[in-house]
Parts: sequence; C-alpha cells; structure tokens
Amino acid sequence: MKISSTLLAETKKRPRTAWLHPARVLVSVALVAIAAVIVWIIPLRPTESAFEQRDLAKFPAFSWEALASGSYFDDISLWFSDTFPARETFVQMSSGIRGCFGLQGETIHGTVQEGDEIPDAPTRPTSTTTTTVTTTTVTTTTTTTVTTTTSGTASGETTTTTVDPAVLQQNQSLGAIIVKGDTAYEYYNFVRSTADQYIGILNRAGAKLEGANVYSMIVPTSIDVMLEPDARPTNSSDQSKAIAYMVGSLSDKVTPVEVRDALLAHRNEYLYFHTDHHWTARGAYYAFAEFARLTGKTPPPLADFEELAFGGFLGSFYSQTQNAGLKLGGDTVYAYKPQGNISMVRGKTVASAAAYPVITDVTGWNPRYKYSTFIGGDNAYSCITNEDITDGSSVVLIKESYGNALAPYLSTIYHKVYVLDFRYFSEDFTAFVKNNGVQDVLVLNNISATRNATLVNKLDGFIGK
Repeated sequence: MKISSTLLAETKKRPRTAWLHPARVLVSVALVAIAAVIVWIIPLRPTESAFEQRDLAKFPAFSWEALASGSYFDDISLWFSDTFPARETFVQMSSGIRGCFGLQGETIHGTVQEGDEIPDAPTRPTSTTTTTVTTTTVTTTTTTTVTTTTSGTASGETTTTTVDPAVLQQNQSLGAIIVKGDTAYEYYNFVRSTADQYIGILNRAGAKLEGANVYSMIVPTSIDVMLEPDARPTNSSDQSKAIAYMVGSLSDKVTPVEVRDALLAHRNEYLYFHTDHHWTARGAYYAFAEFARLTGKTPPPLADFEELAFGGFLGSFYSQTQNAGLKLGGDTVYAYKPQGNISMVRGKTVASAAAYPVITDVTGWNPRYKYSTFIGGDNAYSCITNEDITDGSSVVLIKESYGNALAPYLSTIYHKVYVLDFRYFSEDFTAFVKNNGVQDVLVLNNISATRNATLVNKLDGFIGK
C-alpha cells in the first residue's frame, strides 16, 4: 500500500514534541499536584472497609523510639497504602475480575489442623460419681484490655465492650474454611485436651449449682449438618462422635440437650448462614424446641413469632476469605420476634444495664453487623422479662455468640431470662444464680468453641473453682 505523498509531507512537518506544549505540561503538573494533595488529606481517607469487613490502618502516633527504629515510617507507608481514597472501589473491581477468571468451585482458606483421635463415648453415670476426665489448670494472667466499638446504625448507634485482647483475637479468627460455590464451612478439629477441660468445667458447674438444673447444649456447625456425609472433607473431625464423647463424659448433675438430630431433620431449611459461622434463627428455634420439651415446657410454634428479614448480611466467612462467590450469594438475617409484654435490659454489668430491644431493626446497618439484631449482639449481661408469665420461672443462658439467636425464644417459656456472656461477664456467677433464685442454667456453645483453648479457659474462669 502506497502512502500519500501529501500525508507524508504533513507528517514530517508536524513537530515531534507537540505534546510538550507549555500549556499541556502545566495542566499535567497541576493535575498531579492536586491528586498528591488530595491523597494526603486525612479526612478524605477511609477508616474502614465494608467490603473487606475490617478497620483500616490508622495514622501512627509519633514516638522517638518508633522514629529511631524506622517503624514509624513503615507504619505511615502502611496507612498510606491501606487508606487510599476510593480503595473500596478498586478492591471490589479486583475481586470481581478474579471471580471472572476463576470458577467459583471449591477452595480452602487457611491451614487445616489435624484433629486428635476421638475416644469412644463413655457410659454416663447414673448416680453421683467423680468423673475420670482430666481438667486443665488455668493460669491467670494480667492482660491489658482494649475497647472495641461496633458501629451500628447510620444514625451512629454504637456498642462498646471492653475485652481481653486474646479473646478478641479468638473471636475474630476462625479455623480453616472451605468454600463450595456461594457457601462456606469451617473445618472442625477435635482437641482432646480442651474437650476434656470443657467437660470438667460443666461437671464442676453441676456440682457447684446445687438446687439448680444444669443443662449443656453443644451445637454442631454447618459443615456437619448442611453437608451430606460423603461431601464433608475427610480431614474435618467427626462432630457426631466428638459430641457423643463429651455428652457421655458428663456427670449426672448435668443434663445434655442433644440437638444434632433435630437440626439434621430440617437440613433442607435455612439453618446456617452461607457467609458466616453462626446458625440462623430458624436453626436456633429447633434447638430451643428440644430444650423446652426437655424441661417439660411447650415451645410455641414458629408461626407465633413476628418474622423480620434483614438482607445484605456478609459475615465472618466472607470477612476472612474475601471470596467473591460468597459476596454474590450473601445472606438474609431472619429474626423471630416474640409477642407479648416482653422487655430487655443489657449492659457491661448488672447495675449498668439499660433498656434495649430484644430484636433490633438492623436494616441500615453495616453488612457485617446484622447478626446483632439478636439481643443487641454480644453483651456481658442481658435480662429479658416476660410480664405475661407470672410463675417466677427463670433461666440463665451462659453463651458465646451462638446463644444470641436462641435467647429471644427463651422469653416465651420463662418469666426471666438472664443472658451471661462468659467472655465478658466479670461478676460472681455462682452468687448470681443463687441470689436470683434461678431454677435452670443452660450452657450453650457451638462445638468449635470447645476446641478453642482461649475460650475454654475463659469459661473455666467464669465458672470458678
């Protein structure tokens, strides 16, 4: 193909440095300067990532030691990169692109821990005996507390809790996670030492709380209930056998509430979240019904409750894996509000408790906090009172966050429901039960908590010697 001689002549005449025209240079320099100023304006930089479910790095406080070691400038560099304006948009674009190039099949996040061999279930004693399970001695250490603030509504509602940093870390860190399509599951690895310690704690509680009925509910996690046996990873410990071992090791002063079969019977329903490690309120209902029947009470049908739905929930599994498939699936938090003359107070202590809804409207809340619809989330102390029940009946629910979804149901069969989170409640538990004349005590934990040494040690200290 021949090039026009006229076009060639015009090309030769055109200055090769036309782009270096002074006006263009000035505009380019001005734009770069403006961008440089903008990215250093602290109020414009984000402080948290809703997409990644975490707080972003903070500008470091100055100290001569940090300056001398060089860590001060390292921390500034981390803050600068972690809080870049519009980073949320770029992170979401990156996640979306990765999702387009990869099949949303089965992926494993984290290191799968090998579980201990699970002993055969012993035969439960029929009379008062001394359990042969060895308990682990808890070493009391002095820790510095940190304050965590959970941002709730768009109007600025916050919940502030002072916690042990080790517990905070354990609450935020799950074990290995397997993602199958738009649903994630946490691996479970049986740990004999913490399981034995947990059993010993329950047996000690049964012996200490003479006059009260002590119940134990160990809740299986979604990997055990929602997946068919042949679909479960072979390197995840057998929850059925682990629960049987712990139940069989309980003394006759502790009554087990076995809920696994009830959950399995409804496995085709929405019992566990896809993006979070908790069960749903529906899953909690079936466990509640088992407990109610065991105590001789009649659980009201789920249809008697007002159903509320809060969409857009992205929980702990998503937070830890950042898996695009989970974000596409998402979750809806359904809450079932008990009807009647029911009220609740909550607080860090009994004395500081203030009124709060049993079920909170979390429609406009950050996606990661919507599980807090149940009793306002994790509080050291909560008390739900049903004035329509006048028989003076009461129960203490000792729990980690799994218990939040079950607590509202208890208000339909008891006059008083005391909810104590063993991770944060610092008052004398035994005295509390006796001083309030509590008849029933329910210790509820998901099975993953029974392998967590930090949480089990916390429960050990809570029950006391």
